[in-house]
Amino acid sequence: MTRLAANISWMFTEMPFEQRFTAAASAGFEYVEWNYAFDFTKERLRNLLEANSLALTLINVSGGDMSSGELGLAALPGRQADAAAAFAQALDYATALDARLVHFLAGKPPPGMESEAADAVFLENLCQSADIAASAGVTLTLEPLNPRDRAGYHLMSATHATRLIRSSQRSNIKLQLDVYHQQMHGGNVLQTIEENFEYLAHVQLAGVPGRHEPDTGELNHTAILSKLDELGYTGVVGCEYAPIGRTSAGLNWAQPYLNI
Repeated sequence: MTRLAANISWMFTEMPFEQRFTAAASAGFEYVEWNYAFDFTKERLRNLLEANSLALTLINVSGGDMSSGELGLAALPGRQADAAAAFAQALDYATALDARLVHFLAGKPPPGMESEAADAVFLENLCQSADIAASAGVTLTLEPLNPRDRAGYHLMSATHATRLIRSSQRSNIKLQLDVYHQQMHGGNVLQTIEENFEYLAHVQLAGVPGRHEPDTGELNHTAILSKLDELGYTGVVGCEYAPIGRTSAGLNWAQPYLNI
């Protein structure tokens, strides 16, 4: 059975962040996720979740200095201490808010750095963090990002991500597949889901091109959700897209899956 999470970093942005919890619940969502909300205290976020009977599925590790182009720290040489601190912050929030998934951002290695060298740095940080996360019952997810939108990002394919997952030999490191990024770089969404299903912990949905509602563009969202059901996917599907207009006006596609 399909369960949807509203990504409130992307959806309901026509209102302040704290009001998006009520808006998501009113629209019929029982789950939310967000990218970054470290400006708010854990206590405030927990109160907002509880007041609206929402469960938090996933948060991101801090991307670092994103204004300067950083998008994660864990694959950057010489930034191990910063990466560890960013992870510790995310784990603190995740455990306080009962989120079981933390997206472990890789980052953009410096130009000229060999992929194998960046892998080595990333794996060391990833494994150390996964061992800490395991004691809290938290799983780390690796999400490939497409190079058109996120040029220079270290993870750009499910093949690369799952190779690192196998190399880690950690059971709490899994794949996070955003079908928007997959379609933008590689395509074959259904095949990719099927081939990598054993590693899959989280799926995110958006239309292609444009990253708007899933029923816009070239992807068949119902086929994707049906494939996940067919394979026995038990996770939540995150709606990480930028609505074309007001968020509520574009939710017709989601009505069969919402608690209304």
